[in-house]
Order: sequence, then structure tokens, then C-alpha cells
Amino acid sequence: MPKHRWLVIGFPGGANLPLWVAEDTGLFARQQLAVKVSPTPNSVVLVQSLARDEEDIAMAAFDNVVAYQEGQGELQLSVTPDFFAFMSFSQGTVSTGGEPRRQGLR
Repeated sequence: MPKHRWLVIGFPGGANLPLWVAEDTGLFARQQLAVKVSPTPNSVVLVQSLARDEEDIAMAAFDNVVAYQEGQGELQLSVTPDFFAFMSFSQGTVSTGGEPRRQGLR
């Protein structure tokens, strides 16, 4: 029986692959850890769930951490957040693009 339980919320997709592999190969079980991954439809639901302590970990882009920590998120939270980022493993899922005629983005 697991000693610890982690509730994780994130966007559906390949970013969850490490969690699925750890679950399928028994890595979590060997550490007596139960992990429940819940999909989020958008960043507002993700942030609200994390702020209400309904989730332990949120997998999101770094811009969400900065925006809500600075009070500039999509909605005003009822609590002062204490969000932080501790790891990044994905490159290119959130990127800046521009038209070639624009000089500022190359």
C-alpha cells in the first residue's frame, strides 16, 4: 500500500509520458507512491485547483507561474499564490512565432 499520494493536474498529451512510464513500469509503486493524474481543460482550471489545494503538482508552462505570482493571471485568485517552478523538460510546446517581414522576431 502506498505511503504517499500525489495529485497531479496537467494538460492532456505527451508531456505526461514520464508519469505514464513510471506508473506502467512500477517505479512509483517501488517508492510507495500513488500518483493520480487529472487532465485540465485550460490553465484557469489548473490554477484554481492548485490554489485551492485540490492538487499537489501542476504541469504547466512557465508563463502561468509568472503571471499568477505577479497578479496578472487570467483571473484574480482568492488567495495569494505561492507558485514556483522546479523543473522544465519540454521545449517548443509554447513558442513565439512571427511573420518574416517583422524585424523583431527572427
